[in-house]
Amino acid sequence: MFATEGGSVRMKMEVEANAFSAEMLMPERLFRRDINKLTSPGLEHIVDLANRYETSKLATARRFIDLYDEPSAVILSKDGVVTQVHWHKSFPYMGIRRGHSIPNRSLTAKFFGGGDGCSDCESAEPSLWLQGALRRNAEMYEQVLVQSAGYRITLLTIDQSESDDEDEEYIRERSEWNPQFR
Repeated sequence: MFATEGGSVRMKMEVEANAFSAEMLMPERLFRRDINKLTSPGLEHIVDLANRYETSKLATARRFIDLYDEPSAVILSKDGVVTQVHWHKSFPYMGIRRGHSIPNRSLTAKFFGGGDGCSDCESAEPSLWLQGALRRNAEMYEQVLVQSAGYRITLLTIDQSESDDEDEEYIRERSEWNPQFR
């Protein structure tokens, strides 16, 4: 019992230390300004931000996930096995955890690198990564950065279509429509 309590205290201290160092190295005000300039999320932007702030790609990706306003997640894997998972509070529940294998049908498993080791952003099958289904009119995208020694960083993003608003407007208009038959 004591070891568990000590472990949770150490874990809490590590989380606090990570938050402190992230704020020191990548101040929220400046980092938000930089990510707000982006037209879309992408690992190539995270690599650029890591170079700008002189931080590791993984630390930068975690900061990006925390401060980006859309549902997104980052997964670090080594030799096809998940080592870390970090997601935005609005990201759906993920079925994949540390120690799990990367899904065989995922881009992360299939991509072996290009010139810079970064794949294009491609549509992804949500059931490979998520416990449940996505909302209607939402689509998941996956991008992977191949690194040395078998490491890969995977970025998952969800595009929530504007058409939900359009659907609600259509339903509202239809409910106000009252044809008169004689």
